[in-house]
Amino acid sequence: MDSGSPNGSFIVLEWANAEMHDAETSRLYQRPWQVNDVDAVLPMYEKPDVMKWIPGGAWDRSKTERFVARVMEAHERRDFCIYPVLLKESDRIIGHCGLNRLEGGPEIEIAYLFDDPYWHKGFASEISGAVLELAFRTTDVKRIVAVAFPENAHSITVMQRMGMRPIGVARHFNADVMKYEALRSATT
Repeated sequence: MDSGSPNGSFIVLEWANAEMHDAETSRLYQRPWQVNDVDAVLPMYEKPDVMKWIPGGAWDRSKTERFVARVMEAHERRDFCIYPVLLKESDRIIGHCGLNRLEGGPEIEIAYLFDDPYWHKGFASEISGAVLELAFRTTDVKRIVAVAFPENAHSITVMQRMGMRPIGVARHFNADVMKYEALRSATT
């Protein structure tokens, strides 16, 4: 159901028996954001290396607070949302992953980001795959895309490990990016 103006419109999703923050693996889980998560994620979002591939680069406290507030609001209205990713063994936020509208448009994008101590451990592929499966199982979404700058080989590898297929170069965020897609299977 569409609601609001073209600049502020969103879709209210009817979830089947799960919430989109229910993605879980043997090592990771997700939950809704909490206001006090700003202090936990700020050190990650402030790192230039972690935010290298995010348009605009590293975030300060103000931008991190706005992001957390925005995703909390999206969760409340049951819109697509990015959720924190927590390590089960420590309940520590190590990144984020979820669905959103690519550049605010009609395409649904899966996005992920992890703090650098957690790179190269399979966490991005693990939780992204779980989010993708959950989305296709519990929503009516038929297609999910992902984009990465061509130089971001690690993100492209994550897309491939999720089973996404390349659809070519596309223009997003005022740059040429590699675009991948996953389609709902007939059995989902």
